[in-house]
Amino acid sequence: MMQNLIDRLGEFNPQLFREIKGRIIRRNIFLTIAGSIIFQFLILIVRNGQLPRPYEEMAEYSYPIYSGYCLGGNEQAYSRSNVCDVLQNDWHINWQLFHLDSFVTLAIASYFILLVAGTYLLIADLAKEERRHTLDFLRLTPQSAWSIMTGKLLGVPSLVYLFIALTIPYQLFSAIGASINPLMLMGYGLLVAASAMFFFTAGMFLALIVPSSVGFKPWLGSGTVLFFLWVSTAMIHNNYGDLSPIPPWIGYFI
Repeated sequence: MMQNLIDRLGEFNPQLFREIKGRIIRRNIFLTIAGSIIFQFLILIVRNGQLPRPYEEMAEYSYPIYSGYCLGGNEQAYSRSNVCDVLQNDWHINWQLFHLDSFVTLAIASYFILLVAGTYLLIADLAKEERRHTLDFLRLTPQSAWSIMTGKLLGVPSLVYLFIALTIPYQLFSAIGASINPLMLMGYGLLVAASAMFFFTAGMFLALIVPSSVGFKPWLGSGTVLFFLWVSTAMIHNNYGDLSPIPPWIGYFI
């Protein structure tokens, strides 16, 4: 069934068929699925580790616990300094805030992986084509430039797309628990796709204009994207802080 689907893609876009055929194999699919599951499991462990524990689990310790996930004497939904009354066990977990933080953590981590890994793979692929002198062969094919470009954009990072697609159920579960507006969630997805298109196209352009003698082109391009995202994250954190009820990922697009 998978082979038939790939063959149909070949009829629609020969370049996309060429890129996917060498990548969508059982071993690569298995490693991608395993990597995505491990990635989500680690995020789940990290987020659960931020939850306050009941008094029975604190052994002989009885000092106050400050946690943004406690709802006891302070009912402010987005306060990060609530005190858990562990002695009386008179506190509840703010699950909406917990799911919001889980969604933000997973969304930003996935955003980094998508853009950095995708940019690296596209630049590395074009650099390899240039070393093998197969770019001239592509220009001589009857395919249009648009067909070749879309084939590259969709085919080269195909395993990265699979990796990110496997995180969608977790993201949707967290978004529902955080009561995120569905329209805002759809807008977020569209903006992520648009930003990926921008960075990937820019990476391909960089790969074509930088001389082939520069062997670290993939690292240069992906490193630039990583630096930009890192600086953007720091600026967003400084602008909104921890007390803001605005989802931090909105700041990527403001």
